[in-house]
Amino acid sequence: LTGKIARWREGICPVTIGLPPAVAKFVAARVKELAISVGAPVNGRDDCHANIEIIFTLSPQLLLDDIRQHHDGLLGYADSNDERDRLSKVTRDIQAWYTTATEDFNGSPLVDSSKTIPAEMEITIHDPSGGGIIHYRIQAQHGFRTATDSHLGDGLRSTFYNVVIVADPSKLIGQELGTITDYIGLLALAQINPPDDCQSLASILDLLTQGCTPTKNLTENDLAYLRGLYKTNPDAYLRAQEDDIAYQMEKTFRGH
Repeated sequence: LTGKIARWREGICPVTIGLPPAVAKFVAARVKELAISVGAPVNGRDDCHANIEIIFTLSPQLLLDDIRQHHDGLLGYADSNDERDRLSKVTRDIQAWYTTATEDFNGSPLVDSSKTIPAEMEITIHDPSGGGIIHYRIQAQHGFRTATDSHLGDGLRSTFYNVVIVADPSKLIGQELGTITDYIGLLALAQINPPDDCQSLASILDLLTQGCTPTKNLTENDLAYLRGLYKTNPDAYLRAQEDDIAYQMEKTFRGH
């Protein structure tokens, strides 16, 4: 709602279901390692409340239909039922849905939603292909937004509140787990809609785009973008954020 680039303020706590326990633990741990390497916050507690749900399922659309029916706030901001219906459609082999919040000058977050969100919600997500169940609790923040006004920013920032990432393993046969996890990690830390065309700079986003030359790991371009994202001023206006990320990336490529 701020028109700014969202990023994590609270420490990330990824959880993975639909895979064998040891493999699921590997995926979550690798996402945390990526976050640490680019300067994103990480919740180090073993009993942390999940805010990134990574779900491997053979029935992704059934899963999204269930989320649409029972927990449509997890789809992201929408102004109408038609928009929620559109958001709940699975269109990619790996896809992410972002719930954002607006944090004000005093550090108080308010979930971005056109609907009233209860102060506390019990969330249960069932994997229709039998991979498992996620059960957790969201404490939504409510309050007034306090802003400032200057040529640099208004004191408001966009933060991630929850991210749902769904992957269909039947469409990823032949891909290495580390490669898939790197792709998921990029989606978990930055609000990116994977493009339909090849990237002008080498990127792991080309992995699932037809006709592109795929890479097996996050590229230096991907990592430079994430580092720039987590170094830029979250209070700044969008254009200033974009310019600062570009500047940080240029510094990386110059070796500074």
